[in-house]
Amino acid sequence: MSNQKPSFRSEIENLSKKESIGTSQAFVSGGCEWNLSVSVYPIGWDENYLSVYLQVANPRSLQTGWRRSVDFYFVVSNQSGEELYKTGVERYNFDPKNLLWGFETMLRFPKIEKLIIDVYITYIEVVTPNKKETVEIHGFQILTSQVTLVKKIFAEHPDIAKDFKPTNQMVKTSYMNVLLNLIETLDKPLKNLSETELRNAHIKLCELMEVDFKVDWLKSKLEKVSLERKKINDSDGYHVQQLEERIKNLELMELGSLKSKLEEVSSEMKNLQLMVSNLKVELDKKKAKVFVDGFLLVDEV
Repeated sequence: MSNQKPSFRSEIENLSKKESIGTSQAFVSGGCEWNLSVSVYPIGWDENYLSVYLQVANPRSLQTGWRRSVDFYFVVSNQSGEELYKTGVERYNFDPKNLLWGFETMLRFPKIEKLIIDVYITYIEVVTPNKKETVEIHGFQILTSQVTLVKKIFAEHPDIAKDFKPTNQMVKTSYMNVLLNLIETLDKPLKNLSETELRNAHIKLCELMEVDFKVDWLKSKLEKVSLERKKINDSDGYHVQQLEERIKNLELMELGSLKSKLEEVSSEMKNLQLMVSNLKVELDKKKAKVFVDGFLLVDEV
């Protein structure tokens, strides 16, 4: 807990003169807006104590049936930064009917002028009716189906998002999805990995590096996968070339066979033409003989 940054800090001045404090400005954690609510007598639980609560700030902005399962705790310090009190971790399910939870008698009213209250939200699970949707891990909203993988990533590469600056939850979720998609692509068998997927993987890696994700390990893996894929492509190219040569040889053989058949047909046609010509000559001879024979018979008469 000591290494975690507070989700929100509230500094209360002139504490001894206040009869009530109220709620802090809103802050965002886990895709939800929160307030720190601090009360003193006569609003608090007891005139000798501070009452401190975590409160949902804008419930109307959340979808119907929303619920947040939250682990949180408070740390109270004086103006010198000396810790006066730290609560235990509370887990509470916030919903439309339960917007506030905390400690009614958290701390006996301190006789100091300035009080610092740090809110630590260590875990948020977003819940919809009958279905768990997302969990916050290291400040990222993660689908419950992705929790195991994300925990593994942060366990093996704890500094991966150390220098990642965006605070908008939608932006953070978007880049986390880019990271998970890249890992999923690089875990595919080489035979199932297309050139398009490899090009997209290079683009995704550049996107992550531009926003200061520490992904040198993924860069090395991508280079290795690209090299292995190139070897397969080169091998495939050789086989394709061999296949093309075989097809070309078959085409030449078929062309030669077809040419031979055409020559045979052409020869047969010439023979038929010669036969027809010879028959025509013979027929003409017979016609001439018949004519001569007929002429001789007429003369004799």
